[in-house]
Formats: sequence, C-alpha cells, structure tokens
Amino acid sequence: MIKQKVQQESLTNLGVSIAITLIGFLSTMYFAHALGAETLGMYYIFLSVYGVLNLFCDTGFGVATIKRISEGREQGEYWTGAVLVRIIVYVVTVAVLLIFKDYFNTLIGTDAANILIFIIALSIFCSFFSHVI
Repeated sequence: MIKQKVQQESLTNLGVSIAITLIGFLSTMYFAHALGAETLGMYYIFLSVYGVLNLFCDTGFGVATIKRISEGREQGEYWTGAVLVRIIVYVVTVAVLLIFKDYFNTLIGTDAANILIFIIALSIFCSFFSHVI
C-alpha cells in the first residue's frame, strides 16, 4: 500500500519535472525569437548578476538561522542577530552596487542598478521570512 503510493507520487513528480522543463525550453525558444538577442542577452546578464549578488547576500545565513531557532534556546536573540546580519550584508551590497552603478549598468546594457537593488531587497525579505517561519 505505502510502496504503491510512493511509486505513484514519484511518477507524478517525474512527470511534472519533465513538463516544467519542456515548457521552460519552449518558452525560451519563443522569447529568443520574439525579443531578439539583444534584449534576451540583457535579461540573462541581469539574472546572472542578481544570482551572484543574491548568493552573496544569503551565504548560508538562512540555514543557520533555521538550525539555531529550531534548537529552542534563545530564539529571540538568534532572530534578532539574523535580522541584523541580513541588514548589514544588504547595506554592504547596496553600497557596492551604488559605487559601481555605472559599471553594472554598462554590463547589463540598461539602467538596471536601481531595479537590482529593489529585487535583492525583496529576495532577502522573502527568503529570510520563509526560513524563519
């Protein structure tokens, strides 16, 4: 009984993963033809810069916060410490972005540094609260 349910859920997950991959591939082909190489290139560079900066902003703090808060001791202190560390890392990231704003805008190909700052703030906010909750 349990074995059959696990097999059924595994096949469902495999089917969904294949469908999502196929839809992603087809949508990439469509957008490449509809938008053109220049616009799509800017989008991919924006995503890669966002990914690197977001990786720097997280650096394992979310997992460490989950571990320490779930231990049950001094939860408020760990939460406050995690908030302060996230704010400090975000301020440093924003400072680097603002110092090298022209470089990032030239790299991406459009004025996207301010958008990048906003998107990283949203990402940090969402990931922090999803880890804490």
